[in-house]
This record gives sequence, structure tokens and C-alpha cells, in this order.
Amino acid sequence: MKRVRLGRSGLMVSPLAIGTLTMSPLQKNLPPERGAEILLYAAEKGVNLFDTAQYYDTYEPLRLALKQRPDLLVSTKSYAYDRAGAEAAFEEARKALESAAGIGTRAQQALQLQREQNRQEREVRPRRQREAEEKRRFDLRQEKRREKHRGH
Repeated sequence: MKRVRLGRSGLMVSPLAIGTLTMSPLQKNLPPERGAEILLYAAEKGVNLFDTAQYYDTYEPLRLALKQRPDLLVSTKSYAYDRAGAEAAFEEARKALESAAGIGTRAQQALQLQREQNRQEREVRPRRQREAEEKRRFDLRQEKRREKHRGH
């Protein structure tokens, strides 16, 4: 499978990522060993990017897969509402995946990248909100001008 550059990270990833929600206790509730088998099968087919979230509770199948394929990349998400919660979630994921898997620096880079992207998103959101508010004010001014000209 071909690889594409993941943003400015320098990481080369498969254009297809595999999400782990369906194997989680929230859906299919697969045993961790079976989940790892599925992940390793996808890796055999060329997928190297796997997505999870703190809420999915799928770190164990990922850890088992990473034991055999430490070159795989993991992206994770958190439902934290503040920076401290997001940092704690990141550390939880890092430790859960690193503990017995001995994950390599590529997987750690992907986790770090996710952390950095979350930080940048937090900075961009307020800017987008400001831009949206400015556009709304501009549109209101334009509408007032149009109404003024219609009255003459």
C-alpha cells in the first residue's frame, strides 16, 4: 500500500487508517487477542495507522499488536474538557501502549503528533470563532446598507 505524508510530521502513513471502536466493549466487545489479530491482518495488507480513543478501551489489543509490529502508528483521542485532562489522557495512552509492547519511537511520534494537533486545534478554534463573528458583523452591516438604499 502506498504511503502519504501525515501533515508536517514527516511520518509516512497508509491512506487508510483502521479504527478500533468496533472491536471495543462499546460495540463488538472482542477479546483483546482477537482484536490484535485483526489489527495485524490489516498491517499485513499495508495499513500502518490505527485510531483509538480513551473512551473506546482498546489499548490492550493495540498493545498486543504493537508487540509484534512496533513500527505501527497509533492515533488517539480524548474527551477531556481541559488541558490537564488531555495531558492525563495522553499519558494514559502512552503508558498503556508502551508498558509491555516496548513501542518504538515512530509510535511515540504519532502519539506526540496527536498531542500537538490537539494543542493547535485549541488555539485555532478561538480564531475561527472570532473570524465567524467578524463575518456575521460584516454581513449585518451589509444588510443594513441594503435596507437603507431600498428605502430611498
